[in-house]
Amino acid sequence: MTDSEPKHYVIIYDISDSRRLSRVARILEDSGIRYQKSVFELYIKLGQLLKIKQDIQAVIDAEEDSVIVIPVCEKDWQKQVKYGSNAGIKEDDGTFKLL
Repeated sequence: MTDSEPKHYVIIYDISDSRRLSRVARILEDSGIRYQKSVFELYIKLGQLLKIKQDIQAVIDAEEDSVIVIPVCEKDWQKQVKYGSNAGIKEDDGTFKLL
């Protein structure tokens, strides 16, 4: 896999200020899927990740806030199990198919 191929990442954060929190969320909403208030799943290229990291670092207060970027290899990504409303693909009949 090269740096030009997309990879999976999970990004979690704890931001103490509501304004900074909203700005970080907007940065991540542009590139990923929100699973919880402070948890995003991204499937992006390395260059996109570097830009996101740069944007987030410009927003947060390193003394008060924390952001964790977790790369997930494709082999482990395929092992994930999801439950609940964000767990799968919504079918035409309104039901969800677990991934």
